[in-house]
Amino acid sequence: MSWINTDYKKAGYNTKFDVKYYEKYNYIVAVSEKNREVLEEVYPQFKDKIKVIYDIISPKLVIDMANKGKGYIDNFDGIRILTIGRHVHLKGYDMAIDAAKLLKESGVNFRWYSIGEGELTNQLKKQVKDSGLEKEFIFLGTFTNPYPFVKQCDIYCQPSRFEGFGMAIAEAKILNKPIVVTNFDIVYDQIDNEINGIIADMNPDDISRAIINFINNSEKKGSILKNMQRYNKQKKSSIDNFYNLILD
Repeated sequence: MSWINTDYKKAGYNTKFDVKYYEKYNYIVAVSEKNREVLEEVYPQFKDKIKVIYDIISPKLVIDMANKGKGYIDNFDGIRILTIGRHVHLKGYDMAIDAAKLLKESGVNFRWYSIGEGELTNQLKKQVKDSGLEKEFIFLGTFTNPYPFVKQCDIYCQPSRFEGFGMAIAEAKILNKPIVVTNFDIVYDQIDNEINGIIADMNPDDISRAIINFINNSEKKGSILKNMQRYNKQKKSSIDNFYNLILD
């Protein structure tokens, strides 16, 4: 697999150095359509070699793991929202916390759980405390098997500023969960807005609006989940695409 940062000019890659290796490849695999576009822009001479294969994930493994372990143990009976990801700026946890504050002000009975750790953990915990959300925004830490939490949540939310490929989004889709995501570039490879998820603008107001939309509109939620089931059945797997590539 060959990967190139989408912000190519800032990354400062040496194209002459890269080219001598890329010339030897039969194919250059991009992990998203956006990644493919950037590669084709930077290396137009290799356009015919560039193929898109999303990160390989096993639906069977995700489902099997989701059925193991306890998941939530707090006996909460409201709306469970889950976000998985490192506590770094790109993952947008600060926006999630501000969105949670808006949900609380709107009277929503919810808890928003975070699975992950990182350099901003203490800063985010302070933001939660300062926002009066210590009962509503819960830091769970990390787990070797997070899938029971995904299976048991009511809404999965990915408030990222950027993703290479949203593995947690893909896993939530496999488990057929209502999904709210922000409008980072790559998300459109995974979610069709209002079809198999809701894409919110990258700000707390719109994230909270999208979540409330799922909570209050059961008809839309049902339609989106039915579409997701159909997409999951119809979508050709990445492993099949990989086999087709190497057997070509």
